[in-house]
Amino acid sequence: MTTALFDLTGVLLRTPSPAALAGIEEVVGTASFWPDYADLRPQLDLGEFEERHYWDSIATRGGLAPFDTAAAVAADWAAYLEVDGAALAVAQRAQVAGHACGIVADVPTGLSTIMRTEFPWLRSFVAVVLSCDIGLPAADPRSFQVALEVMGASAKGSLYVCADPSALAAAEEAGLTAVTYTGPESVEEFL
Repeated sequence: MTTALFDLTGVLLRTPSPAALAGIEEVVGTASFWPDYADLRPQLDLGEFEERHYWDSIATRGGLAPFDTAAAVAADWAAYLEVDGAALAVAQRAQVAGHACGIVADVPTGLSTIMRTEFPWLRSFVAVVLSCDIGLPAADPRSFQVALEVMGASAKGSLYVCADPSALAAAEEAGLTAVTYTGPESVEEFL
């Protein structure tokens, strides 16, 4: 039996679409904020910022005109909530086949609350280890140690499915097999 850990964004959840990103830009009133968005995102994902503070910090750093922070938060959350049904089906088939499945992902606190409410399928995973809960990014080998400990599994024979090279490198450093997600077929051969 294989232990399989999955990322959320880029695997079980689709990466934000161009339309979703344009929706965020529409709320903010510009596209110039993206560098600050990316630079501050780790603090949001680790739970060091709450969402309103994150967007206020982006506005301050960028010298942006006032915008509706609550609407920016809502648009940002909405961009990360599209389930990839084919990827989820692979994970669910793995569970039915007896594989222990978990999640290691970078997710901010507010978004994690929504995901836990709107995605009942999260409860079928043995471990759901989110950056906001443990204060560590998915790109830190200790995140995988936390998940494996919860699952009662060892790194040997375990894999991590992700599209982010830095998180895949951390998984390998932790002793897992890193599987670059390019679609459901990239995972099926391992399960």
